[in-house]
Amino acid sequence: MALPSSLPNSLVRPVNPRQQRFCQEYLIDLNATQAAIRAGYARANADQQASRLLKDPRVMAQINVLKAERSARLKLSGDDVIRQLARIAFADRRNLMALHLGACRYCWGKSHEFHWRSAREYREACDSAQAEGRKVPLASGGFGYRLTARPDPNCPECDGLGIRYVWYADSANLGPDELALFEGVRQTRNGIELKTPSRLKALELLAEHFGLFKANNQADPAAPFRNMLAQLLGASSKAPLKR
Repeated sequence: MALPSSLPNSLVRPVNPRQQRFCQEYLIDLNATQAAIRAGYARANADQQASRLLKDPRVMAQINVLKAERSARLKLSGDDVIRQLARIAFADRRNLMALHLGACRYCWGKSHEFHWRSAREYREACDSAQAEGRKVPLASGGFGYRLTARPDPNCPECDGLGIRYVWYADSANLGPDELALFEGVRQTRNGIELKTPSRLKALELLAEHFGLFKANNQADPAAPFRNMLAQLLGASSKAPLKR
């Protein structure tokens, strides 16, 4: 795309091929130093070259042109970006993962006896007991146990507190809000790690967009708001979640 004819004369002269390459590389990751290196500038002074290039009005104009072209290709607008940031900041993470309380084995067993899942589970327990010379368990508590049932408040074994378990949404059926929060999973030795974007970072970007960070004499005017959010929300969790 050619530079608009309405640009000042100082911007009409096009960037050279290496500067053009820098503009293209810069849009990949917004890392100016690495973009300069990939564009062919010497690694030794790539940071100085990058700083100089970003101060060149012609280079910045070309970067903006490339941004506009990319937005047109992707049919993206600023509203789309703000909408996605809002989802990350405000979507209910409990729709993606949550800590639930389920019934213990005695909550809903008859007379609060041990509640078996099925006759098959009971038979396997009996076979195991016989093979090891132990007493065969009773089936007086009945069958049909489900962890996902709510705890019985009157259960004498768990006092109605039940059993804690972590629930994960099916990633194949996530809605737009949940998809904005989902960055993938990783299987670790301690369980499944669900990766999510930082809510704090999304809130910071939204606050900056809406002008909530006002310039003043502080070195970092955003610091008080950022610290407050950090205390309220904490950093984005990457701790492994055990089943």
